[in-house]
Amino acid sequence: MTRVLSLLCCVLLLSACGDDDGATLPDASVAIDAGHDGGAPDAGASDAGSDAGGCGVRVTATIGPEGGTLAHCDGASLVVPPGAMSSAAELSIERVASPLAPVSPYVLAGPAFTFDAPGVLFSDSVDVVLPHDGGQRMEMAVQGEEEWIFFESCEVTETTISQSFRALGTFVALHDPTPYPERLTGLGEGRIDFTFGGIDDEIDVDPEGHAIDEDPGEGRTLTLLFRRSAESLVQVDLRFTISPEGEVTPAQIQHYDGSVGEIWSADVFAWPDDLAVTITRDEAGAIEGTVDATLHYGPDQTRPFTATFSARSELYRYPPERACELPEG
Repeated sequence: MTRVLSLLCCVLLLSACGDDDGATLPDASVAIDAGHDGGAPDAGASDAGSDAGGCGVRVTATIGPEGGTLAHCDGASLVVPPGAMSSAAELSIERVASPLAPVSPYVLAGPAFTFDAPGVLFSDSVDVVLPHDGGQRMEMAVQGEEEWIFFESCEVTETTISQSFRALGTFVALHDPTPYPERLTGLGEGRIDFTFGGIDDEIDVDPEGHAIDEDPGEGRTLTLLFRRSAESLVQVDLRFTISPEGEVTPAQIQHYDGSVGEIWSADVFAWPDDLAVTITRDEAGAIEGTVDATLHYGPDQTRPFTATFSARSELYRYPPERACELPEG
C-alpha cells in the first residue's frame, strides 16, 4: 500500500573530532565552576566497592597544574596536560553499574564511566580515554538527560577510544554492528527526468550516483544522487529527512553542471517557498516523486526546475572516522 510522506525531522547527533579546544558537552554533563588550592599529584586511591569488572567502583587522584593521569582498573583514564588546572584538586572516575541503553542500531562496546572534577574549571582540554571490546563504526558518547549524545573520535585503537573535552560527564563507547556496504558509488537504483532552465534531461543513479537511506535509529535521511560524467559531470542531488513515523520531507535540491561549474540549489531552510516535492514510498521501498522548484545561483539568479523521479534506496551510513579526514582550517 502506497503512502504519502510529509514531515520534517532530524536526528540529534553532535560530533567533535579531537581539536585543541576540546568538545563542549550538553547541560547534562558534570558542572565545573571553580578551582581549589592545595594537594599534590598521586597515583590514585580506590574506594571500597565492586562491580561487574571486579575493580573498585570509584578511583580518585589529586592532580595539579603540572598535569597527570588518573586511571581506572577497568581501562578508563583521564589525561590532564600541564597547565590545564590552575591548582591541585581531586578528580575521580567511577564505573557505572547499569548504563543507559543506547538507541538502535547502536550497542554498548564497553563499560560506561563517570568522570568528575568538582569545582574545577579546565583552562585546556583534557583527554577522556575509554576501553572498548571491538567492533566497526566505533563512537564515543556522553550521557544527556534521556539518551546518549555522540562524538566522533579520531583516536581509536584496537582496545581504546579517546576524545578531548573541556567538561566532564558520563561517557561510553558505542558501535553500530550493522553490515553496511563497503562502497557508496552505485548503491541503489533510480532515474530522474527533469527540465532545468528550459532544457530537458535525464540521468540514472547507476553506475556513478547512489540512492541511500541513512538510518541511525529514530530518524534518518534519504539521499538520491543522479550522476553522469560521459562528457562533463552533471548531477542532481535530492535530499530528504524522514521522521520517526516514516514521513518524508524535502530538505535540499542541487543541480550541478561541470561544463560551466555552476551549482544551483534550493533548500527548505533558505528558500522554504521555492521547493515543492511530492513523494510516495511503498512498503517494498519503491520511491516515486515529483519536483517543482526554483533553484538559486548567487544572490539574485534563479531558474525553474521540474522533475519526476523513481528510485529504490539501500541502507548506508558514513563511517564516523570520515570526519577525521577533513583538513584543518
